[in-house]
Amino acid sequence: MPYVGPAPSNRLASAADIEAGAVDSSELASGAVDIAHLSASGTAGSGNFLRGDNSWQTAGLTGVTTGSGNVTITSGNLIVASGNGIDFSATADSTGTMTSELLDDYEEGTFTPTAASNFSGSVSNVEGHYVKVGSVVAIWMVATLSNTSDGSTASIDGLPFTSNSFAQHHHALAQGYTTSGLDGPLYPCVSGGTTTAFWYTKGTSHGTADYPSYSEIGCGSSTIAMSVGGTYRTSS
Repeated sequence: MPYVGPAPSNRLASAADIEAGAVDSSELASGAVDIAHLSASGTAGSGNFLRGDNSWQTAGLTGVTTGSGNVTITSGNLIVASGNGIDFSATADSTGTMTSELLDDYEEGTFTPTAASNFSGSVSNVEGHYVKVGSVVAIWMVATLSNTSDGSTASIDGLPFTSNSFAQHHHALAQGYTTSGLDGPLYPCVSGGTTTAFWYTKGTSHGTADYPSYSEIGCGSSTIAMSVGGTYRTSS
């Protein structure tokens, strides 16, 4: 019997011909459509999934494995957005006043110790290295100061981060090698709210406490070599 009206097209129906929601899982018999009937790029398998672009993709993240509650990165780095970090709030707190449990920074590099603005001499043979973990900065630096008759408080500038200001004290560092002939020990410190290290001493020619000048540290030497290391806090 001839068709009445236009003959039906031999074209297969496409997704555009099927109304959204017209066919759902309840209208498909179990196993009616299997992997063999799906036209997709890639390799099908029990460990793969079919993406929206009609391609098979391995389940999981590339370079990341999970198991026993752990996440292991086998290739690449864990990149955290600025202002975020690793939250340790699930751990027990100290008996002090806890202010943060977020580890939000790590950095390492070099810096150049420089002459402080109050120094009339020159600084040479400088080298500085630092590691910053959270708000704690560890530094190692060496510098040679030319000896002068300068009576200003001896100090070195150019630390990599501005230190926190504390109400009661400065940030204590440790004195390493020095050619200073000062009669008392040298205690380097980082001044609060600055990028400057200075020295404190206590000796027979300085009373009970003193901040030695460049000329006092030199004690007649042509140059003063200084090696200083330690940690200080920063809000940077």
